[in-house]
Formats: sequence, structure tokens, C-alpha cells
Amino acid sequence: MNYTIIEHEEFKEYKSLKNEHELKIEVSIIIPSYNKFPQNLLTLYSLEIQDFDFNRMEVLFIDDCSTDETQSTLNSFNPDFPFRYLRCKKNVGRAKARNLGINESKGDLLIFLDAEMLVRPDFVKQHYLQHFNSCTLQVITGALFFEGIYSCLYPSFTVDQKMQISKKIIKKNELDRRTKSILYHFISDQDITDYIVLLSKKDIMRQKYKGLTFTMHSFGTDLIENFGDDLKSFMFPWMLFLTGNLSLKKELLLNVGLFDESFKFWGYEDWELGYRLSKYGAKFKSSKLLMGYHQEHPVTLNKAFEAAINLKLFLKKYNYEIDLLILILQLTGFATFVEISKCLKDFKRLPVNKYNNIKHLFREVLLELVRQFEMEPTQDTKSFKDKLGFSFKEVEIVELVELKETEQYDTLINLIEGIIQD
Repeated sequence: MNYTIIEHEEFKEYKSLKNEHELKIEVSIIIPSYNKFPQNLLTLYSLEIQDFDFNRMEVLFIDDCSTDETQSTLNSFNPDFPFRYLRCKKNVGRAKARNLGINESKGDLLIFLDAEMLVRPDFVKQHYLQHFNSCTLQVITGALFFEGIYSCLYPSFTVDQKMQISKKIIKKNELDRRTKSILYHFISDQDITDYIVLLSKKDIMRQKYKGLTFTMHSFGTDLIENFGDDLKSFMFPWMLFLTGNLSLKKELLLNVGLFDESFKFWGYEDWELGYRLSKYGAKFKSSKLLMGYHQEHPVTLNKAFEAAINLKLFLKKYNYEIDLLILILQLTGFATFVEISKCLKDFKRLPVNKYNNIKHLFREVLLELVRQFEMEPTQDTKSFKDKLGFSFKEVEIVELVELKETEQYDTLINLIEGIIQD
């Protein structure tokens, strides 16, 4: 095996005191982690105050060969719930790390949780209730509804992150005197070289951290504003497969297959599985009741290049289907997720044997944008337009005029013209 399993002696004794039927695990919470200490420990603390029967849940923590203090700390972590710590002998990536947890899980319901997400006391219960008496094909996510929180302070925080912390100091009555003093010291002292932990286990247990939270604007915010909480007319429901806070029945997952382990780097390994589930017929649902708190951490600069590698894998696996290919418009800065959803809807409404030149042109533009993005993953639209080298042919102009006269495909037309014309 490429990983080790440590099942704490305390739990073994606890298990032996119970009748087997009393320890029927129904829910398995899977947390992959790589160098997320001490935030991963705070996440585990938030699971210790769940109002769900601990006899019916387990937590599998997959340490993807971290080089920080994770191993030395979690080796001795002994909560009241069944807990298993799995440490990989080498770094295997997010997809394989989650698969290790799935293969070791005992519950019928799987909950995926990021190592830096604090959760409310009813987190497990709400996930469980969302699936109670529902169809097996249901996928539930709370990842669209979350707030940020400064649980730890890092010297490598960006200027924007430090400015946000400064605003927290100014606000009255939200923080105690000790916390404000630490924040002020962090902002004013340029010689700090190590992280500072703001929250204690007692703070987590008492949920005394509201003053350190802030509203985060994510792509989900725009989607909900435009499509409603159920995202009914959104063309990419599989995008809700965000493993920071998500649950589904184990049976459903096994039917479509686990995470694709060829995705070694950051990004798209969750959306790829979500896309597979969507093709299988899974129904995706988001819920405000599952809201969590994302612990802020330093930004990793090379993620764009890693995501570009995984994007290529994703597109190639599904033969560059238009449903996926169109994502490049958002990645390169030409459109928002809302706009590409409307654009795809326009494209799919085009008559089967009409506007073939425009269809071909649109696909060729998307493919070229993918090639350019792989070499330089930025959102510099001007740079991409300069390199594309496309111009309208006479037959394409004729079809474009006809399309405009229908007054039915505005988003598609505007994007095509915006990309190709100066």
C-alpha cells in the first residue's frame, strides 16, 4: 500500500464496548490535506461539536505526505467520533488522495470537506437530512454559500488580505482586545516570519469567531443572483460538484467511477467527476443550510499553470465537447460564467442544418484560445485577440447578419464579434 492507516487505540477500546449495531457508520467525512496545518486541526475541532450521533459517522483524514506539523499533531488526535488518519508515503495529488478515503470509507453517505473549512454544529446533520428519502442520484453542495475567516495570520499574505485585516481592527465590538492587539501587531510589524494562530479549540467549541469572518464574493454569488438558488436554467449544473463541501451517496459514486487519478495537479478533477455524474443523470442541488467558513491562507502563484494542464486533460478526455470547450471564454476573460451559460444555450438552439459556417468559426476560435491559454494562462483579452489572427469571411458575415435578424442569439453574436473584431 502507498499509505498507512492509524486507528487510535482509544477508538478501538471504544468500539469494543459497543454492540456492533450501535456503531453502524452511515456517514463518512473525507478530508484530504497537504500542508494545511494548523487550519486542518481547527477544521477537525469544528467536527467535534457536531450535533449528529458520533456512533453513526466517521472522519477519514488523508494526509498527502505533508511536510508541516500535520503528522506529528494528528498522530495523537483522539476525538469522540471514529477517526482514521491515512498518510501517503509520497504526494499523490488531490484525486488519488480522495480515492484512498473513499476506498476506506464505511458509510453509505460520503461528505467531502476541504481541510481549511470550518463548519457549523449542524453541518453533518444537514447533509444527512438533505439526502433523507431523496433519490440516489442527488448531489448536494454547500460550496456556493460560504464566508471567509482569518483563523491564522501568515507573513506571506497579499496586500489585499492585509488591508482586509486592517478593516477588522477598525470595527468596534466585533473582536476582543487580545485579538485586536494581535492583528495590529501583525499589520505593523514587518519582521514576523512565522504564522500566528488566532483561534483556539475553545473558540471553535464556543463558536467565538464571528468577528473574524467576512463576506466572500465567488462565482457562485453571480450564479445565484442570475439563476436563483436552484440554478435551474444554468447550463453547467455539474460545476456544483465542488469538493470543499459536498455530499452524495456512495452507491452513485461507485456507479460512475471514482476521481480520475490522471489529474495530478490543481483543478478540474472535481468538475470532471461532476461532468461524468451529470452524464449519468445525477441531479445537483445547493443549500444555504450547509454554509461554512473558508480559512484564508496565502495564495499559491503557480495554480494557473497547474489548472491549464488539468484543463487540457479534461477537454481531451471528452473530445473537446462544446459544453466544455466554451469554458475557455471565462478562463481567458472574454465572458463570465453567466455569459457562457447564455452563450451555450444560444449555440444549442441554432437550427441543425443552418449557420454551419458560424458554428465552425466559433469552434475554431475556442480551440485556438485553448492553445493560447495552455502557453500563457492569463485573462489578458487584448493579448489573446492580437494572437488569434481570425477575421470574418464573406459567408460568415452573411450568416451573422441573418442571425442578428432573428433577434434570438444576442449573447452568442456579441461574444463572436467581441473576440474577432477590433
